[in-house]
Amino acid sequence: MACANLTVIMEWSIERIAQVRDRLGLSRAEFAKLLGVDTRTVYRWEAGQSAPTGSAEAVLLGIEQALKAPPDGLTSALSALGAMAAIGGLGFMIYKLIELLAQPENTN
Repeated sequence: MACANLTVIMEWSIERIAQVRDRLGLSRAEFAKLLGVDTRTVYRWEAGQSAPTGSAEAVLLGIEQALKAPPDGLTSALSALGAMAAIGGLGFMIYKLIELLAQPENTN
């Protein structure tokens, strides 16, 4: 039985990238720092001139998935994100950011 190589290609639209950044409430510079890329790289992504790759894409995908996770699935989403983003202290920083974002807002 032959086994075909499967390659998953993620399509990162301008809107999809901007939506994640907006949902986090980060400037392009802050978003770039979070993903470990140059600010100009985020500008290129959001202008459609290039797309996230490598570890930046893995972290971005992890953030996107964690933001989509229902509250009861948050723990597993955070675990997956921690595993995906385990590149130095960045993984911990992202984990804490998503954990903070997942807390209910005070509506006093």
